[in-house]
This record gives sequence, C-alpha cells and structure tokens, in this order.
Amino acid sequence: MKKTLIALAVLTVSGAAFAQSTATIDGAFRIGYKSDAASLKSITPDQGSGNAINVKVTEDLGGGLKATAMTQLRFDASNGALRNESGVTGDKAGFHLAAVGIEGGFGGVQFGRIGFDQVWGFNPFGSNGAHVNPTTYAGATQNGQFRYTSPSFNGFKAVLGGALKANTNSTAGSNADSTHVLLTYANGPVSVAYVSEKVVGLAPAALATSPTAAATAAVVNGVKISSFGASYDLGVAKLMLISGNQKDAVNGTELAKGTSVSASIPFGAFTGKVGYLNDQLSTKDKTSVGVDYALSKRTTLEANTYKVKGDANQTYWAGVRHSF
Repeated sequence: MKKTLIALAVLTVSGAAFAQSTATIDGAFRIGYKSDAASLKSITPDQGSGNAINVKVTEDLGGGLKATAMTQLRFDASNGALRNESGVTGDKAGFHLAAVGIEGGFGGVQFGRIGFDQVWGFNPFGSNGAHVNPTTYAGATQNGQFRYTSPSFNGFKAVLGGALKANTNSTAGSNADSTHVLLTYANGPVSVAYVSEKVVGLAPAALATSPTAAATAAVVNGVKISSFGASYDLGVAKLMLISGNQKDAVNGTELAKGTSVSASIPFGAFTGKVGYLNDQLSTKDKTSVGVDYALSKRTTLEANTYKVKGDANQTYWAGVRHSF
C-alpha cells in the first residue's frame, strides 16, 4: 500500500497554471528460517529483492505529460546490509534503481538504472529461492540504461531499451551494447510475455553456477536471453508456464535451457503454490511446493520447500512477508 508523502502545487506562471508534484513510498520486508540443501540453518530472506524501499515521484506538466522519478533501496533484513548486486560489473553500494523519465500519450521514456522486466511473474514463487524460472542470469539491471514503453493497444504493449558499452564496462568489443525487447499481452484471464535480451558486462560471479565450461567466455562475450512466459487464471487456480534459453552472445554456446510449469491455488486466506522446472541442459530439474497464509492485506506468512536434482537434502524456508 502506497503512502503519500508530499502533495503540493507550484505556481508556474503568475496567475496561470499550477503543476502538482506527488511523492509516494512503498516497499516490502521478507525474512524467515531456512534449512538448505546442505542442512545449513540460517535466518535469511532467501530472496535478493525481498526487502526493498521504493520512492516514486510524479509531476503533472500539463498537456497530458508528466515527469517521473524513482529510486529503490534493497537490503538484507537479516543483517541490514545493502543489496545492490545485479550480476554486472560496475555495481556501486547504494540505490539498486534510480531513474527519471517523461510519460504521455506516446508512452514513456526513462533514463538511469531502471531494471528491465523479465518473466519472473510467471511462476508463483517470484524470484525467491523456490522459483522455477529457467532463465536466471543477471542483466535486467545495469548502469546507464534507457527504455521506451509504448501505450497499450488492445492489451498489447512493447518495451525497448538497453545500456551502452561505456556504462556496462564490457570488454566484448566496440559493438558491445546491451539490448532489451519485451512484448506483452494481457486481456482478462490471459497474460503473455516474450523477452529477448543481449546482456554484456557480466560479472564472473553471475555465471559461477553455469552448467557448461563456456561460462568464462560468456563473461567476455555477453549472453543472449530468450524467454517466454504465459499464464491463465481459471479463478480456482492460476496456471503458469516459462520456457527459455541463454546462449553465449558471440559463439552461440548454450548456457541454460529449460521449461517450467506451475500453479497458484487460492482457498480462503491460503494460497497453495506448486512448480516444476525441467532443466534441459544440466538435468538439474527442480520441484517446489509452498503455501501462503494472509494475515491481512499486507502481511503474509509463507512456507516453501524445494529440491534440485542432485541435492543432498530438501531445502525449507518459512517466514513472514510484509508490504506497505
């Protein structure tokens, strides 16, 4: 739930128009108990984006235009440390996101550290440890990004953007810019998204768990990501699917490939969650099960368990999530 911090009118021309600027703050906290695949016990959010504070500002410029600005601060609720890592080089301690833009009938443009949408929303676990998203390499958030978002046309929308080499600190040659294309369709119970990205400037740690020996080369060459997500809300259950692959941007070597099916099932204050990821490259299939219990509109008890093929033990996480 968003809280209005400021709402004031500024006189722009004597005796003429006023421009109203509004700032809002929202965010979330997530923390719980975890027993991992090695039976190591800890208190952890089990999600890099699970704890965040967002500040958003809009100003009515008149004529159907408005100026926008936003920042996001991520942190680890278990120790208070800032969490700005995005898997790319050049990350700085501080705000995870920071951008300004203009919106109007033409759509919207943004510049800064924006963070592009991917297909995490097409599995009921989001981006926490129980997720069943086969395309997980970093790159959605980079320094010096630009983005254009089109208006919605009968449910269709396009997002185009990227980041330039001088901002990504890439070593992949003179033509090494990151690019991002997102096409979405939403109408009634149906939602579909397709993402095509080329991400350069990856930090070595981003590919540390790659199933192939080509990870080192991909750090230099960059990664091409292609993902498709879809969902259908039946009312009694929401069915979801993700299919995607990730390749070396230069030589095409496959780094990840998989498909997942999942569902969320509401029943009263409870929501059941199930998901299965078929990893078609490394055979590290994953099964996840969870349940949420809503104490209120903003506070939820959550429990998840998941196991990747080859893990010694099942992973368990149970905790609380609060949004505001």
